[in-house]
Amino acid sequence: MQNSKPLYLILFIFGALALAYSLILPLGEAADERHHFDLARFIAETGRPPLSVAEREAIGPKGDAAPFYHGLLAILFQRVNVSAEAELPRVQENPKRLIPFDGIPVDWILHTDDEAFPFRGIALAWHLARLLSIPLGAATIIGVYLTTLAIYPQRRYLALAAAAFVAFLPRFIISSAIVSDDNLVIPLITFAVYILVRVAQGDQRRRTLFVLGLLMGLAAISKYHSLVLLPEAFLILALLARRNRATRRTLLRYGGWVILPFALVAGWWFGFLFLHFNQVAELGLARGLMAPLGDPVVTSGVENAFNFQPGQSGGGSFGWFDWAALTFKTFWVSYGSLKVLASTA
Repeated sequence: MQNSKPLYLILFIFGALALAYSLILPLGEAADERHHFDLARFIAETGRPPLSVAEREAIGPKGDAAPFYHGLLAILFQRVNVSAEAELPRVQENPKRLIPFDGIPVDWILHTDDEAFPFRGIALAWHLARLLSIPLGAATIIGVYLTTLAIYPQRRYLALAAAAFVAFLPRFIISSAIVSDDNLVIPLITFAVYILVRVAQGDQRRRTLFVLGLLMGLAAISKYHSLVLLPEAFLILALLARRNRATRRTLLRYGGWVILPFALVAGWWFGFLFLHFNQVAELGLARGLMAPLGDPVVTSGVENAFNFQPGQSGGGSFGWFDWAALTFKTFWVSYGSLKVLASTA
C-alpha cells in the first residue's frame, strides 16, 4: 500500500478509540458478549467444542455457534483461571443482586472491584478477548480500503473515505472493542469480497481461487451466515465462464480450486454437525439438516422472517416508526440490552 500514511492515521485513531471502549465498557453488558465468552470458556476448560445438545444448552444461547473464533479465545485463556469458581457475579443468578437496581435487571453482571485494574482471573480473560477484537476490526478497515481501491484504482481518496467511514462508525468501534464472533467473520468476509472483485476483474489464477476458498472456509466456521459467500462465488464464476465462452470443464476446474480449500477447512466440521446434531426425524429433511446451525431463522424457514409484521412483538405494540428508531439507535449509539450511550437528541 503506497502512500498509506492517511490509512495508518485512520487505523491509529480507530485503535485508540476501540482500546478506550474496551477498557471502560462494563464487562458482559454488550449484546451477546457474555454468551460468546461462555462458549470460549467452555472450550478452554474442556479442550473441545460442545458435543451434545445438553452441553450446548448448558453453555447458553451461543452454545451452538461456530467454534473457530471461540477456539482462538480459548488459546488466550490457557494461563488464566476461567473456572466457574472464579465467575463474576451475574445478577440473574441471585435475587439479592437485584436490590441495587430496585428489582430491574438493568445489568447482567454486578460490577465490583473484581473487574478493577490490574485485571485478574475472569476479568483478565475478558480483557484479553476484547484486545483480540481490535486488530480484527483494523483488518476489516484495510479490507474495505483494498476492495474500494480494486474497484476504483485511480481514486485512492475514495478508498480512504470508505475506510474512514467504516472505522468511525460508533457501532463498529464498540463492536470491535467487545467479545463477539462478528469481529472475526467480518474481516474474513471483507477479504473474500476483495478476492471476488479480483476474480471478477479477470484474475482466475489457481492461487487466487484457492485463497478465496480458504477465506470462505474460515468464515464458515466462524459464523454460519457467511455460507452465503458460496453461491455468490459460483455465480460470479458462472458469469465469467459465460462471458469468456469457457467450457464446462474450465468452469468445473475453477470451482474445484475454490471448493478444495473450503472442504479442507470447513468440510470436516459440517460433517460432524450434520451427523451429531441433525433433526431430520423431527423437522423433515431440509429444516432438519439446517437445525444444527442453530439459527432460528434458518431452522424455521426463511419465509417466516418475511412474515413479521409490526405489532407482533412480545413487548406489545411495535410500529414501523418504532422499528426505524430502534434500528437507528442500535446502529449508531446503542450498547447492550438497556444501555444507550447518548441522549435521544
